[in-house]
Amino acid sequence: MKFMALGSVPAGLLGVLTVDWLEGAYNPDKVDAVLTTAIAIVVVLAGVSLIVRNFMSSNPDKVGYGAWDGKSPMSFGRRAFTICLGALAGYLVGLTSIGSGTMVAIILLLLYPLSSVVIVGTDVAHAMILSFVVGLAHAISGNVDFGLAGTLLIGGIPGALVGSRLARVVPGRPLRLLLATMLIFVGVRLLVVG
Repeated sequence: MKFMALGSVPAGLLGVLTVDWLEGAYNPDKVDAVLTTAIAIVVVLAGVSLIVRNFMSSNPDKVGYGAWDGKSPMSFGRRAFTICLGALAGYLVGLTSIGSGTMVAIILLLLYPLSSVVIVGTDVAHAMILSFVVGLAHAISGNVDFGLAGTLLIGGIPGALVGSRLARVVPGRPLRLLLATMLIFVGVRLLVVG
């Protein structure tokens, strides 16, 4: 998690700065339209990548890139790779505001040989750090509707608690397929409706 955060947190802040720069340099309505399209495309690609990963693996709960077993210390190369992937995910989170969980979970699911439950826990712990820093930066920039954020938290916190309990009993493959379906639906709806 720490290597992912080393890349994602600074890159997330850079994403926020990019949004601020775009809004100052271009027509805000056009920037909103471009960002909405970018969000939709990234969400659809995330969903498709989950489906591909689900069917590429004979054991989808224990796959990943390379020979790392998920328990021993990571090699220098894998650490650097993780930092770079974290930077990519963090930048996309800061730029498009796609939840850090979506971006990082996809990367972890695709590239690391960890069980789905461990990936979810790692992702949530990392998302807490990244979301706090990037959310604070967006709040300072005036990009937060605090009333809406509070309303989302009222439903989101109990939902997260229930979901974390269910993740231990629901098999990984159906859980990933459900997540992928939801992501594709939301992404396509954003592309169509705008």
